[in-house]
Amino acid sequence: MAYKILLTGLNVRVMRGFFEDGNAAFDPIGCQSIEEDIEKHINHFAPEALVYCMSDEATDIMINVSEAIKRQPQVKLILVGSSYEIENFESACDARVAFKADHASTSAKAQEVVAAFLSGKETASAHESETSAGSSSSWDDILAQVDDEIEDGGKLAPAENAAPAESNASAESAAPVEEKAPTPAPAPAPAQTQAPTQAADSNKRHILIIDDDPLMLKIIKDYLHDDYEIATAKGGKLAYKFLEKKRTDLILLDYEMPEEKGPEVFVNIRKMPGMQSVPIVFMTGVKDKERVMEVVKLKPQGYIPKPVSYDSLMAMVNKVFK
Repeated sequence: MAYKILLTGLNVRVMRGFFEDGNAAFDPIGCQSIEEDIEKHINHFAPEALVYCMSDEATDIMINVSEAIKRQPQVKLILVGSSYEIENFESACDARVAFKADHASTSAKAQEVVAAFLSGKETASAHESETSAGSSSSWDDILAQVDDEIEDGGKLAPAENAAPAESNASAESAAPVEEKAPTPAPAPAPAQTQAPTQAADSNKRHILIIDDDPLMLKIIKDYLHDDYEIATAKGGKLAYKFLEKKRTDLILLDYEMPEEKGPEVFVNIRKMPGMQSVPIVFMTGVKDKERVMEVVKLKPQGYIPKPVSYDSLMAMVNKVFK
């Protein structure tokens, strides 16, 4: 017998697998993460479970899903996502979660554990035990290792550190680096002419925040705006446009974004003229050690785990600017 499941969420890759892999265990249908649409599909399709495939979901969207499922107690709520995303859901929402698949990194694995749960072969408590037992390093240990790696490899060269504060003549001396960048040769000129003007407008240092979640942008901006000039960008493309024309002293970069992931944005920014010396700090809720260490290999100047607290943010910013 195929299990009737309703799929929603932003993790399209995982959702697509339920439809395209030909898994006979499921009779799937998809819907938007909107209360009315979820309830409409539940009423017409009568699924056994709502499978919420999460990928950096905004808080208001998670609440939509929670409110819809609370009115449909006969439908089991299954969360598929990272442990951080699931923790975020449970912090923001009060819907009862029947099963948490936070170790399902692929669609095939998600299908396997969801089918096992619906068949009664795997329970939420057994899953949590497996997840805990399978973790060879605690998150605190991983963060400590990240800090050590960044201390060793994330330092900017002294000559590069001095570059943003120097005159246009000094910036022009970096021409060999600029020629390697994908942007046309004339592009650096506006940034050079505007940098002194921006510095003269305010004695505050400038921070650019790149995150696709408007709520996260607002929270971090609220934390910082009293002491720093702040600009925000909802993704890499807007960040590139900003950096072509203006200067910043620090970039706070989200790891998980829907179009370009944080590591890709990091590499592209480093290729831009004059951006080799600007500190970049990653913000992420990813708690998979291998993925975290891949980011560290890019040699960022810091790493802040989400959810971002005021104390951890200010400690990192102060460390970078000391």
